[in-house]
Amino acid sequence: MRWVLRRDGLAVCLLGLAFLLQFQMAKHWSPWSAVNPFSEDPYDAVGSFAVQFVLFMMFVSLVRAFRPCADERAAVGVFRRGTLMTAAAVGFTCLSDLIAMARHRGLWLGRPQGIQLFAVTALLLFWSAAAGGWFLLATREACPPARPEMRKLAVPGAALILLAVYPEHVRNSVSGAILTALCGAVLLFVAIRSAGTALLPTSEVSDSDLVDDVVALVSPWRRRPIVTGGNRSRKTVHLPAWLSRRRSGWILPMLIGLVCGAFLVGQELAQPGPSPHGSRRILVISVYLFLESAGVLTGYWLLAEPLRLFRRE
Repeated sequence: MRWVLRRDGLAVCLLGLAFLLQFQMAKHWSPWSAVNPFSEDPYDAVGSFAVQFVLFMMFVSLVRAFRPCADERAAVGVFRRGTLMTAAAVGFTCLSDLIAMARHRGLWLGRPQGIQLFAVTALLLFWSAAAGGWFLLATREACPPARPEMRKLAVPGAALILLAVYPEHVRNSVSGAILTALCGAVLLFVAIRSAGTALLPTSEVSDSDLVDDVVALVSPWRRRPIVTGGNRSRKTVHLPAWLSRRRSGWILPMLIGLVCGAFLVGQELAQPGPSPHGSRRILVISVYLFLESAGVLTGYWLLAEPLRLFRRE
């Protein structure tokens, strides 16, 4: 069983790297960036937060695939939910990109590089769908979950419709641009949560926690008492007070958001061309930090419970 999780963890990483490559080339490689209609919000916000989520879940999947675990069924349940949501994030982003391409056909249609961008995006969409189906099938073979709640799949569909009809002129002002970016982030995370909990209902995914996973992986030599209750056993990990789940509920996600925002600020200020000065520089820094923090906290609020991330007791 453990080698199957490791194989699928590496498969998630391969899908994530392909997604990251497509996103970066579409945004920064001149032949594609010149015909890229999804480089503007809300589509760019969907892609940006999806890339961050996928990179984070690549790390989480590898940790949970390679860490020691006494309860294999619990490990499979939580791991499969994460892999399925990762594939859903890639698929939803590709659909968002294709919606942007459908709304702005004149920018890319009839150009060779535009056709290439469309083909790569469609191929990545099919890849994510195949990966999601593979992960779901493997889950049902290893630990059959409850009946899927197919009605929840209407939520990602509604999110895609909202992206298709979103009034793009709203982003012409600063406040409108912030609202548009937040709208893209919220639609992405709502769609991921709905898809994951629809196909793998929450009640069927056993308990786990990312903090315990990381400590169990990097500190295998530490002795941990086993607390037995019923038919389940759980390893109790003694963490520093500042890292305990009770106290770190929102601290770690906030720190992650600030770090990501600072990284994006550095990228923006390093772009060729005149750099903003004075109040404009302060505005750029504030907007990036706010958007990243708000987006990461939104994702944490919606996905921490189904993915068992940094939960508070």
